Amino acid sequence: MYSKMRLHAGNKLEFIFSVGSLALTTGVLICLAVVFAGCTSPSSPKDLYFMKVNLSDFPTIGKVDLRRSLSIGGTDVSSLADTAASETTKTMNSAADSVSQASAAIETAASQAQSRLESIARELKVNLPAYYSVGLWGYCQGQTSDARPTNCTRPTTSFSFNLLDIFRSISPEINDLFPSDDTKGLTGSLKLSKWATSAYIVGFTATALSFAVGLVTTFRERKGGWTKILQVLSSTVGLIFIVIASALTTAIYTTLTGAVKVVLGSFGAHASLGVRIFAATWLAVAFSFFSWLTWIIVLVCCCI
Repeated sequence: MYSKMRLHAGNKLEFIFSVGSLALTTGVLICLAVVFAGCTSPSSPKDLYFMKVNLSDFPTIGKVDLRRSLSIGGTDVSSLADTAASETTKTMNSAADSVSQASAAIETAASQAQSRLESIARELKVNLPAYYSVGLWGYCQGQTSDARPTNCTRPTTSFSFNLLDIFRSISPEINDLFPSDDTKGLTGSLKLSKWATSAYIVGFTATALSFAVGLVTTFRERKGGWTKILQVLSSTVGLIFIVIASALTTAIYTTLTGAVKVVLGSFGAHASLGVRIFAATWLAVAFSFFSWLTWIIVLVCCCI
């Protein structure tokens, strides 16, 4: 009689833990669905993005130092100024008008550089949206900072956000605007982005399998230990890949946000991370961990 009561209490405790773990697993799937939904279409929630690049004031070129950062249309202003100064030194003793000629050459080159820069800036200003919002599968763009996106790219598992390529598609001479060594951070990382996407897919699939097997082990009258082992294994795989995916996306978009600030900040652009989507992905990690832990407890209750 005592043994039966103990067995009944154990089964009841196991059932409670199993139901609790199913609830946590459901939370994981919901959080991942939120991550997947970001920036897939103009009707997607507009605050679901990994990163938002605000270009409403871009490009502002009033404070740009031409001598420091520009070589417009193949004319290096700094080099020209140095050459002109050298020529001035050589000819100063022989002809006073050489000074004014050299100065005129510098002013002309600077004027040409400024005109070329302004032309590139106008081209970008006309064709760029007010912002880009970036999700897992693609990005969206909007015409005013607070408005909903007007259009989005087609979702794809091979997506990687390359802001420099977007700029080049609008103005092939964009390299004249930014020093080439500084633009590498704007290209993103195709390999890491693909790894992150694959990790999310594997994590979601394993978690869904864990949920399905969990339903069987929880509500099936005759329960086999092998089903609980399969359930724990799938839960473990799901947890590992969700952690990897969350860590990769956090690293990718933290780096990109910093690159926008460093390279484009002086031109009026700025970027920010999406609080909601990062909260969703790390909440999925937390739910996945506690779900895995409770399934371990269920396994122990069953087999020990």
